[in-house]
Order: sequence, then structure tokens, then C-alpha cells
Amino acid sequence: MPSAPAEPQRHGRVAFLPFGPWSIKVPKLLGFIGHPVTLGDHLKRRRALTKLVQKDVATILDVSPFTYRLWEQDVHMPHISYWPVIIQFLTYHPILTLGIKANWILEKRRELGLTIKGAAQHLRIDEQTFGRIERGKMVNGQNTKYSDIVSQFRNLEIKQNIKR
Repeated sequence: MPSAPAEPQRHGRVAFLPFGPWSIKVPKLLGFIGHPVTLGDHLKRRRALTKLVQKDVATILDVSPFTYRLWEQDVHMPHISYWPVIIQFLTYHPILTLGIKANWILEKRRELGLTIKGAAQHLRIDEQTFGRIERGKMVNGQNTKYSDIVSQFRNLEIKQNIKR
């Protein structure tokens, strides 16, 4: 049987043999610096201010953490049905605060969480007609008729229990 050396061995390596699984988990809360430009920037900023991790925000928004991560990284935009809860989480409408002249009809529809078909049904008009109005193409030159529909849509508020 070999005997132990008289002196410890001199080498630059240290053996590390843990007796169990070791992990250090620290939530990454990077503060957002600057003015948010994209939806992902707005989500990151709000998450940093509230000191939440992505998993917690995903739970609040009722989506998977993977889906939320894609939104925050600006890989995907959320479906129209998620916009009301996103606006509620942010406490403001992110697109309307960008300083860009946004299509307010589209943003109002997002705020309400309506599809084109759903918005058209609430206004009792054809969905193709609503799509043309939203894109800024007035149909058949009937500006007065459609301006009434547009003003009616501007004042539209939807209760949460209405089917979208």
C-alpha cells in the first residue's frame, strides 16, 4: 500500500467534488436605461420597476414564460386578445406613447382586444368595410357615413364578459 507523501503536491489545480447538486439562482433584474421604443422595451422597463422575474410577469399575463420571453425580446408580437391585459400591466398604452402618429383605430381595437371581425360586429358593419376604414381607405366616398362609424368606435367600451 503506498504511503501518503510527506509534502502536499504542488500543482495549480484544485479538485472540487461536490457532495450534492449545487446551484445558485439569482433573478436577473436589469434596469432599463433610456426611453423604451418597442413593446419588448416597455415590458422590460415595467418588469424592472416592479422587480418581477419573467416567470411572474408571464403568470400575471396568463401566458407561458417562453411566450413572454419572445414578446420581451421582440421576436413575436402578442395576439390581439392579450393587448388589454398588457396595457393593464404597463398602466399605459405602449404604442400611443412612442410619439409616432399611430393608426388610432388599430390601437383602439388592440386596447379592446378585438379582432377586425369582432369590431365590425360591435359596429354592425361588414368586416371588410371595417378593415378598409382601419387602413384609411374610405369606401365609395361616403365620408360622412364612415366618420359617424369612426366616432362611434372611438367611444366604444367593451365589458370583460363580452365574447371577443
